[in-house]
Amino acid sequence: MNPARDYRPIRALSFWMLFSAGCTGLVGLNLDLSGMEVPASPAADTANKLSFLSGILSGIWSRSLTNPYGLMMITAGLGCLFYAAAQWVALERESGFDTPPATVGTHAIPPARPSLLHLVTGRPPISSIHLAAEKTHLDTGIDMLLYPLRYGQTLFPAVGFIGTILGISGAVRDLPRVIEDQSLDGLMAGLYIAFDTTFLGLVVAALLGISLVLLDLSHARLKSVRMVTRIP
Repeated sequence: MNPARDYRPIRALSFWMLFSAGCTGLVGLNLDLSGMEVPASPAADTANKLSFLSGILSGIWSRSLTNPYGLMMITAGLGCLFYAAAQWVALERESGFDTPPATVGTHAIPPARPSLLHLVTGRPPISSIHLAAEKTHLDTGIDMLLYPLRYGQTLFPAVGFIGTILGISGAVRDLPRVIEDQSLDGLMAGLYIAFDTTFLGLVVAALLGISLVLLDLSHARLKSVRMVTRIP
């Protein structure tokens, strides 16, 4: 195994995490500048009331952007989903290669230049000739690139459950204040964290599961297409 190649998925995933952090940071800054309260017209207000699910999702989104733990989950979730989308684009691009076996032969394969797609996916810079010749990429390389997504699918529900425990603990801690001051703000804030992080963990895990199914199907199709062009 090439150590440099082993770390390619980590570098690619780190890039998408930073990209996601920038996106969520810009969204959070926009909400801060707007005060998170935008006056709505009566028609818009009526339409919003009719969409109960939309109101719940927008509430979870806005609260998570102002909560450090929820912001971390959103950033990590979006980063994993961006990474999965980049892997799918790369797989579809590799599936479009059409190189006859005769072009491989026993000749030396010229080096391929890395492209932006290779850098943001962690894939080796391979052309259609390289793809037909490199059995490791088809057999184990693509699976290695999908490991971060498989781990993420397992970890996100656990991270959401940790947020549930933290939120409920905060709510219980504020119970004496609720009894003394008759103020539910601290209690509701803790419960919001508990339920919002659980929701985010389950939703991201479900989306990663769907992404993995699509990626595995694309991988299987790529292997079947390349079966006749692989070097024995």
